[in-house]
Amino acid sequence: IENSRNMGFAEGNNVGIRHALKNSADYILLLNNDTVVHPEFLDHLVSEAEKDKRTSIVSPLIYYYDEPKKVWYAGASFNFWHGDAKHQHLNELDRGQFNSVRSTTYGSGAALLIKRKVLEEVGMLDAYFFIYYEETDLCVRASRKGYMIKFVPQAKVWHKVSASTKKASPFMIRQNVRNRLIFMRKTARWYHWPSFTIFYIAELATLVTYKLLKSDSAAAKAAILGFIQGIRYRKSLSGKMPW
Repeated sequence: IENSRNMGFAEGNNVGIRHALKNSADYILLLNNDTVVHPEFLDHLVSEAEKDKRTSIVSPLIYYYDEPKKVWYAGASFNFWHGDAKHQHLNELDRGQFNSVRSTTYGSGAALLIKRKVLEEVGMLDAYFFIYYEETDLCVRASRKGYMIKFVPQAKVWHKVSASTKKASPFMIRQNVRNRLIFMRKTARWYHWPSFTIFYIAELATLVTYKLLKSDSAAAKAAILGFIQGIRYRKSLSGKMPW
């Protein structure tokens, strides 16, 4: 399917998701084009998803492509008090410690298997994110409807991390600053906001100051722009393309 323009990770995947749903797919697999997969990874994901009707989204164990035993994703957590999304066991070496399926807060969009019924009930990836936090948002929406998200270590994938966006580029900085705030505005409870605001503003000020001291004005401007765009977000914009 050829799109007329760059729709970002979220809406770009939504185009494929709609096509799959229209053609009666029971499952949707999101898989980055910079990944290499174990031949049986999909068997493990489907098998786990079939065990419990409440299991809605399953994600594999993901390694760095260049360091095949180093972990990039082995489950994840989100701290609403700080507004921090974190991959658990990041950069650990796999010594056989990942041997059991467990629940997780969100799966990685680099490799994510989603049941049809979940998308029909909670909706697609939110196009307004464009890239980053869209899969976290989807997983939180699903979990709040009573569905479970699972990490399946028997399914293995190797990811060429940051192949599409340069690490810590101005674009990446803007999107992360922006979407972190948008995600919190969409999903956080009122009692999370006092502590989140303190941490978010402190980290933003530190980032901007650091980049200015490093004479990286483009990155500093990107962070400020991301903050402004996050402030301007309204819930009525969910599902719409941001630009």
